[in-house]
Amino acid sequence: MKGLRIKFIITLIVLIVAIYFLYPTINLVIMGKDGRAENPEKAAELGKKAIKLGLDLQGGMHIVMEVDKKKLPEDLEENPIDEALEIIRNRVDQFGVAEPLIQKEGTDRIIVELPGIDNPQLAKELIQETALLEFKLLRKPSEVKKFLDDMDTLLAAHPEIMGGEEDTMELAEETEELGIEEVESGTPDSVVGEASSIFDETEETEKDTTELRRVTSPENIFEEEVDTSGSLAYPIEEEEEPAIKPFSGLVDIFEDGETFIVPKDNITDVQRILENPLAKKVVPKGAELHWDSELSTLRTGTQFKFLYLMNEKPELTGKYLSDASFALGSAADIRSANQPVVNLSFNKQGAKIFSQVTGANIKKKLAIVLDDKVHTAPTIQTKIREGKARITGIPSLDEAKRIAIVLRAGALPAPLEVIEERTVGPSLGEDSIKKGVFATLLGLILVAIFIIFYYKGAGIVANIALILNMIILMAAMAALHATLTLPGIAGIILTIGMAVDANVLIFERVREELATGKTVKAGIDTGYSRAFRTILDANLTTLITAIILYYFGTGPIRGFAITLSFGIVISMFTAIVVTRMIFDFYIFSFRPQKLSI
Repeated sequence: MKGLRIKFIITLIVLIVAIYFLYPTINLVIMGKDGRAENPEKAAELGKKAIKLGLDLQGGMHIVMEVDKKKLPEDLEENPIDEALEIIRNRVDQFGVAEPLIQKEGTDRIIVELPGIDNPQLAKELIQETALLEFKLLRKPSEVKKFLDDMDTLLAAHPEIMGGEEDTMELAEETEELGIEEVESGTPDSVVGEASSIFDETEETEKDTTELRRVTSPENIFEEEVDTSGSLAYPIEEEEEPAIKPFSGLVDIFEDGETFIVPKDNITDVQRILENPLAKKVVPKGAELHWDSELSTLRTGTQFKFLYLMNEKPELTGKYLSDASFALGSAADIRSANQPVVNLSFNKQGAKIFSQVTGANIKKKLAIVLDDKVHTAPTIQTKIREGKARITGIPSLDEAKRIAIVLRAGALPAPLEVIEERTVGPSLGEDSIKKGVFATLLGLILVAIFIIFYYKGAGIVANIALILNMIILMAAMAALHATLTLPGIAGIILTIGMAVDANVLIFERVREELATGKTVKAGIDTGYSRAFRTILDANLTTLITAIILYYFGTGPIRGFAITLSFGIVISMFTAIVVTRMIFDFYIFSFRPQKLSI
């Protein structure tokens, strides 16, 4: 009687604790989608304590990345995977993804799972971005002009770089003379007020007009004025037919003299040309080219990109950053009013360097380069002592948030290449949940019917233990913040079979003992005693396998291993303790001469 009381108290405590941990999950399910939408705060609070759904059940992204060894810096002697793992974890945490999975696989791979993510592309960029922030001075206008002339000379001598001599001739005949026009958006910060046209069209006209023609030479830039009668204000010599300039037909120099502008249709051609080994030799020593991060648009609707010639060596890097935050620009600043910006703050050493750089380069342009793309190139107007800077020209607030996050978390020590990517939509996950629940319930019902049919009254006891097994299993997952995945549901279904298997072993032993003429109590005592070792051996070997699966497996496999492990331990408790308690209570209360088994 004393043993029965102890078993009853233990079972009751376990049941009460299980219901306590399972309550948030039950409440969240009862709320439904509409209830969660009406009361998001309560839903969020319950969600923290409820069973977590995996990537395959609530939707999200699964990414496997590998260190790009081809782009690995030579100064890195050790594998940077551990440092990269920590940086990615910091980025994801700041992004606000609930219950992410970030883990190392082998020596050079990282697995990232982001369940419930709304913007997979943004998340991918956030994780993969190297976040190398550099501040570089632009080269002088004379060097920019010389580079353009040298490229024209190179392409004239090597037309095959552009795709053949005939293509070069056609391009030269069809390309219009480039000029300047006011830019609507995406210009460098230094471009304020009236700008000009990307195409400077000279048309013949019979009207008396006053024209301004810009003539550029390596030595000087001047303007020639033609009066209303058409006569020159001062004489100029008639120019010879200009030589073919292939590269000048694709790009033009912006009015500041320090920036190239490339029409959208020419961007691909210019990129291909600049990748040619011969073209790379034309770039001035100690300089490099970088594209603007976004397309800009003229009032006419023409789109183009800025191309910058700048120092290869940065004046300052992101390692001196102390903070980065995103916001909308102040209305007081006409260049960034109500536009997304990222505000940067440097540490003491960085502020000192920034002050020295800005003080020594007033009226020069300083490009802010993030991952080899220029986000802005403002003109330094004064010495900046407070150690603050701003990135503008960002297309959206989400993009500004992403940039701020990656800069705060730090730059990756080496580029990461995505080698596997899977995205699961919320609707697909919801469908998986429905099918998984249906399969579990169907399996539970069929097993329950069979066990009652085969073991009669004892089958009812087994079914009570089976239901209790499911309740405790789900509660354990909620209590330990385990994640339920689709393979995890398969583990639950397998647990149903494991739980019944233990009862089958016990009942068969009890049948054998009763067949020898033993009393009901003696038959149950001996049956449980002899079946215990077999049950323990069978469950222990399965548990060891589940632990190995969890240790060496990833995402979905781990989900299966978790539910299987919990299920094995709980099924042993329900099969040996709970069912034995029910039989003992039955014998003590009714003292039966026969057992329905």
